[in-house]
Amino acid sequence: PFVRNELREKILKIADEMGYNPKQSARTDTLAIIVGDLGTRDYMRYEALVVNELCHELVQQGIYFQIISISELAYLHANFIDSCIAVLSSDENIAKLRKIRKLPLIGINILDEATHAVYSDDHKGGLLATEYLLTHGHRRIGCLLSPGPASISAKMRSEGYRSALENFGVPYDAELIQRSFLKDVSENIQYLIDRGVTAIFAGNEHLAVSVMSNLQYSGIRIPDDISVVGYENSAISSYLYPAQTNVAQDFTQMAKIAIEQLQHTIKRYNTPLLRICVSPYLIERESVRTI
Repeated sequence: PFVRNELREKILKIADEMGYNPKQSARTDTLAIIVGDLGTRDYMRYEALVVNELCHELVQQGIYFQIISISELAYLHANFIDSCIAVLSSDENIAKLRKIRKLPLIGINILDEATHAVYSDDHKGGLLATEYLLTHGHRRIGCLLSPGPASISAKMRSEGYRSALENFGVPYDAELIQRSFLKDVSENIQYLIDRGVTAIFAGNEHLAVSVMSNLQYSGIRIPDDISVVGYENSAISSYLYPAQTNVAQDFTQMAKIAIEQLQHTIKRYNTPLLRICVSPYLIERESVRTI
């Protein structure tokens, strides 16, 4: 506390460059939850859902932890962190994890080549959402996903969508899959309606809420005119009108597995790369009708 900030920053920078860690005898058993930059759009609601489950489980187990922004990795050493769970959305932030490879680390929904991970089965999620619509008689189903080829989760959800169509013998129409920024949702919805869709699978929480808002603003009734299935089951999903049918990632189970693997395997052994897949599940509400 009596060291000037400038000197402290300089020492931390040198320690980080040299890969220095305090000796185990000089540190406490503290776990860091690494998130996107707090207070910015990088810290998404999805991350908040995961972090909430992690915090609850860590408190239940009596494990001391801190939440640290990805932009403050230099403080890991100063705070005597001995292990990390990463909850990050952007590829840019995930790449920064290379700076802390010497610490035991597991990621949630992070599938890079060097990070232990617990992840949700996005292929199954896309399959569940689309099969649910198919069992309710829908055959022209639009699919809205995040833009950009780098979105692994969007790619897997679209493959699940396609697998469901194949399982039901419904021809795949590439025009019914749209990659959409939030600002373009209204235009994408109209594009899908012009092609005769009776239902839309929205592949993340932001798109799901925006789809319902845009449909209702345009005077299109849900589910009478268009049925909607969302993804990620944010807290708002059950409060929308009508309440939104949703595919939920099992963040509670993912949090438990990540903590268990970190505490009892990764920290104790030279463990080969772990990949643990957790199944999502569908929550049936009121935004889908049978045709």
